[in-house]
Amino acid sequence: MPRRKWATRAELLERVELTKKMIEQSPGQNLTIASLSRIAGLSESHFIRLFGDTYGVSPRKMLSNQRMATAKILLVQGKDVTSVALEIGYLSVPTFCRRFKEAFGETPKDYKNRNLG
Repeated sequence: MPRRKWATRAELLERVELTKKMIEQSPGQNLTIASLSRIAGLSESHFIRLFGDTYGVSPRKMLSNQRMATAKILLVQGKDVTSVALEIGYLSVPTFCRRFKEAFGETPKDYKNRNLG
């Protein structure tokens, strides 16, 4: 019986790892807790709990962090703020700008200007 429990646990962790990879590789996709939990084959509450226990952060927070990290890269590459917002999955540029400023303490435009030199 313990062997079966281990196999089940390993399978669950594999499913959660798949969703983490999706978040990391596709920050601009319309990923929701509902879609990620379906991919993992778990209920939303079980998925959120297992993801948090595994990575120490909620799937929503990890997605947000990944989007912001990608935004910084794109801004330094010279892309305009509107393009960056849309590319990382924001439908509203003001919302993107507000979230960026909350995360980094400066607007995307200020960040871009400071880093393009």
